[in-house]
Amino acid sequence: MNAPALRFRSTLVALGASLSVCLSSPASAQTATPSEAWKRHVENTFAFVLNPLGIQDAFDISWTRSLSDRDDLLHKDAHLAAGVSSKLSPAFERIGGWLEYSPLSVIDLRVGVEPVYYFGTYKVFLPFDRAAARFDDDVIESRVDEAASGFAGRLYLSPTLKAKAGPVAARVRAEIAFWKAQKKGEPFYYEPALDTLIKASGSRVLTLEALALREFRLSSGTTLRVGPVYDLTTVSDARVNRKQDVGLLAVWSKSGAFHAFTDPTIAAKLIYFLEDPWRRHEAAAQIAFIFGL
Repeated sequence: MNAPALRFRSTLVALGASLSVCLSSPASAQTATPSEAWKRHVENTFAFVLNPLGIQDAFDISWTRSLSDRDDLLHKDAHLAAGVSSKLSPAFERIGGWLEYSPLSVIDLRVGVEPVYYFGTYKVFLPFDRAAARFDDDVIESRVDEAASGFAGRLYLSPTLKAKAGPVAARVRAEIAFWKAQKKGEPFYYEPALDTLIKASGSRVLTLEALALREFRLSSGTTLRVGPVYDLTTVSDARVNRKQDVGLLAVWSKSGAFHAFTDPTIAAKLIYFLEDPWRRHEAAAQIAFIFGL
């Protein structure tokens, strides 16, 4: 398979996290009462994207404990949570851990760390001499003989605001991440999960996602949620590569057991790039399959 076929966007990584209750993470959807011990939730997400083409499988384990015994909407989902995750693609492996504090149902505060190992395949750790260097599919393919493995990592802080009015749910999630990589990636290297260039000696990456979904009940335990979504990605040392896109997200979910799976969910997302170094005014598509274990 050629190099462009495995380039990957961060919105695909985050797609599964956008689904549970349209607002909250899988952890908060499983909130226990204060009298209960920590409650565990295991989830797997397989995702696929077109333009650029990419695949990834994510495995997540989280533990949640409620912080409130109140039933009002503002307090009933207050919780403390922790989790570990593995994100595997043909190009890299990311293993991370996080802590989340939600003092109210409408806000989540998450901090995490995520080491990354690039396999040296498909040009994902390819160095570039400047932030404005071309890194489109043709350039990546032309440098196919320069493959190299390497390590990087990120420390991130992610606040999320949530709201719901009747069948409509909205969420705004920001993330500030501090990246650092090995010297072999200097001065800038191509990061596949963001589909952009990052300064190896240290970069600050801001991502923002906003969505609003309208829920339709198809049958008992089965729902369809549809609505617009907006994404922004910018790197402090490479602002020339800023990305913005808008899209339409559709989420089908079924509660309860389905064969060996729990709460199966299918999400599809159509995207239009408003701002992107090489894909401006182009379309893309993503699909994800999520289920509990």
